[in-house]
Parts: sequence; structure tokens; C-alpha cells
Amino acid sequence: MPKVLIVPREVAKFADTFRAPLDAAGLDVCVLPPANANLPSEAELLDALAGVDAVVAGSEPYNARTFALHPQLR
Repeated sequence: MPKVLIVPREVAKFADTFRAPLDAAGLDVCVLPPANANLPSEAELLDALAGVDAVVAGSEPYNARTFALHPQLR
């Protein structure tokens, strides 16, 4: 089952709203754990992307290193 990470913490607050249609589409939905900062650091993001196939992205620091370490991302 493809895994989708909801990264923006403001959007993640409403993950249950999105969960039913994404589950019905055969997707495994996960969110970043709560944190003090609204944006994850590069290290937090890189850790969270392990095993993830796609993201609901915001303004996180996606860069060449991110895609080099996680080439499966869509």
C-alpha cells in the first residue's frame, strides 16, 4: 500500500477529514508528530520521508538532497 505523508502541521490538524477518501483509494496516510515549530527541520523531514511514496507538501525544505535520499517520492 503506498504511503502518503501529510507534512504541513496546519493541514495535519485536519488529517481525519482527508483520511477516509485516501484510505478508500488504497493509501496509507500518516502525519508528522506534533512539534513546537510549524515547519519541520530538514533533518525531521528527511527522517519522516523514510518509506513514504508521496507527500501533501507545504513550504518545507525540499531540495536536491531530499530527492537524492528519497528518490521514490512523487
